[in-house]
Formats: sequence, C-alpha cells, structure tokens
Amino acid sequence: HGNYTLLHDTVLQKQGILCFLDLTKEWPREANGQTVFVNESGAEPVIFSRAWNTLNIVQLNPNLHSFLKYVNAAAGKKSVVLVDLKID
Repeated sequence: HGNYTLLHDTVLQKQGILCFLDLTKEWPREANGQTVFVNESGAEPVIFSRAWNTLNIVQLNPNLHSFLKYVNAAAGKKSVVLVDLKID
C-alpha cells in the first residue's frame, strides 16, 4: 500500500472546524492509517483510529497540524475512506 501524508510545519492551518466522517469498513488495526493531529506546543498528539461510520470534529488553529499515518501492507486491498468538511 504505502499511503500516507506528510506533516509540513511551514503550512499554517486556518482557524475553523474540521468534520470528517470515516467510512472505512473492516480496517485491520495492524495496517496503521490513523489520522493524527499534533500541536506545536508539544502536547500529546490526538489520534483517530479507523472506525466505520464515525464523525470526528476538530477545532483547528494555526498551531495544529495533521497527517495520515503510514498505511502498510497489512491493509491488503482495503482503502481509507474519509469525507472531510472544513468550516472557516
């Protein structure tokens, strides 16, 4: 598989709300693929594991960055399916 996103600390996040609906079915835990939010303040990262039909809501700010953790071969032919909505 090898899918992931990179964390860029030079890209500033706009203030607002992010809602993302996880439509990923039967995701193997060992495949990784979590959505991770980190804050520049050094606070513990917030990790959203794959869970079918869950709506996650995150308050965004310029110090918050996110990425999709590396999806490894344990995912097989399965894909992460997310629907994002950003509100500024």
